[in-house]
Amino acid sequence: MKTALMTLALLLAGTAFAHGPDGDKHEETSAVGSGGLARLPDGSVQVPKLAQRRMAIRTVLAAESEAAATLQLPGRVIADPNASGQVQSAHGGRIEAGPRGLPLPGQKVQAGEVLAWVRHHAEPYAYAAQQAQRSELQAARLLAESRLKRLESLEGTVPRKDIEVARVELASLAAREKGVAESISAREALRAPISGVVARSELKVGAIVESRELLVEVVDPARWIIEATSTDAALASRIAGARLAEPGGAELQLLGAARVLRDGVLPINFRIRSKADAALSQGQSVGVIVQLSDKRKGVQLPSAAVVRGTANEAVVWVKTGAERYRPAPVQTQPLDDSTVLVTQGLAAGQRVVIQGAALVAQIR
Repeated sequence: MKTALMTLALLLAGTAFAHGPDGDKHEETSAVGSGGLARLPDGSVQVPKLAQRRMAIRTVLAAESEAAATLQLPGRVIADPNASGQVQSAHGGRIEAGPRGLPLPGQKVQAGEVLAWVRHHAEPYAYAAQQAQRSELQAARLLAESRLKRLESLEGTVPRKDIEVARVELASLAAREKGVAESISAREALRAPISGVVARSELKVGAIVESRELLVEVVDPARWIIEATSTDAALASRIAGARLAEPGGAELQLLGAARVLRDGVLPINFRIRSKADAALSQGQSVGVIVQLSDKRKGVQLPSAAVVRGTANEAVVWVKTGAERYRPAPVQTQPLDDSTVLVTQGLAAGQRVVIQGAALVAQIR
């Protein structure tokens, strides 16, 4: 009896590890069936039905359609030259605070508002010359005042034209003295060129600034310009629409393309149709998805259906059996922030994972 039991056990073991005509296929199937989730040697994965429900895997039948060809261009946020301005000093000097103090980045200002003052300081020799000229004019004005009073006291005995000449000379000397006095202690008002928001400020009380130095920059965030670049000089004539590549990206209006290459690329300018997002900042790098007038055939899928494979290539997961999925390398083009067009690697009628693809790709 004992010998019969040992023989049966050996027979069962031999059956379990038997090899078929195609190598280790029987052993592989047995391992997968007992282990549940597994990645097979050919790159496909085994996902039992229970695991599929837990991973919330959803699939759709791939249907070929025609969509506008798209390209994603690199871009950056720039200020509209008609809705931005820079504040500079014409002669330089020492900074003094304005009526509301010095402006801070993010502060709203109105066009013409005094942001700060620049107190001019002449060189020592020039300052001494101005003081000497002021003293000379002051003395001449005092003499002119005395002469006018003397002539007015003799009114009726001296010609009236002499009195008028004395008055004009006194007024001229007083105006010249006032001009020289104001030039000695002159200060320049730094005014906001437009109504908007202070984008940057380099002002500090008491700082000495030079002429033409950028002190304050004011922008209007509601009128951002998106500048995209392309190496295709004829691309602008084929653009039918555009939008930002970020999630919920705003629609863009084509303004035009430059006619001069800059560093080997052609700048293409867009304006945001809706109100500019507060998250956008000047100089920020963004992606611009442009829709071309050309049409291209392919399979439209959600962006979440395309994941990275083991070789860091774009793949989609195709369902080949009740519990079997295989990766299919594809080439895609973005249609918008949530949809892509698969142009190569996927045939119509295949069942593609559109939800849970990232979880399937993690199975090892």
